[in-house]
Amino acid sequence: MPDYSGFHSRHTVSRDFGKFSAEELAVAEKELPVEVIDFLRTEGRVTYSEDFLWNVLPDDLDFTGMYDEWGLPGSACHTFMRSALGVCLYYREGNYYYLNPVTGANGILYDDFDFIINTYMIMDTFINDNFAYPHYIRLAAGKPALKEDEIYGFVPALVLGGSYETSTLEVVKMFEHMAILASLMGNVVREI
Repeated sequence: MPDYSGFHSRHTVSRDFGKFSAEELAVAEKELPVEVIDFLRTEGRVTYSEDFLWNVLPDDLDFTGMYDEWGLPGSACHTFMRSALGVCLYYREGNYYYLNPVTGANGILYDDFDFIINTYMIMDTFINDNFAYPHYIRLAAGKPALKEDEIYGFVPALVLGGSYETSTLEVVKMFEHMAILASLMGNVVREI
């Protein structure tokens, strides 16, 4: 039985939208490793840490097109978790990565899912630096709850001179906002 106690020590469930269906998971099994499928099967379609992290399936929304916008091979990038600010954790060709559309950063994590979930995803430096968690907590208070296809976008965007200190958060459509950010950054990720 997989042990997610490290992850749960940092991230408690906020909203529970139920389990992923057997049919949904069967489709995802073609794109994600068994460890990720086990995690999604066990955890279900939930959000964590005041709706900051969301479990998703690669086919839930048009993640493929979003990765293409960033110059990545969209059909090879399989998202399994995303943040309320649009940061996506994804699997591609034997490794796990994160894409941060706020900064344009794309980083390789490791090839061990349990290590990522129970170590990276609970480290303050990783969550704070790559996911902007403290800014989310500070700025999202009192904002409306997000729908599945929405994120909070910084206004003005950091790439347009905004900053974590001066920008506000607004509810935006996830993929439209990410496409705008990708375009502003030249449709190229900054590899970390």
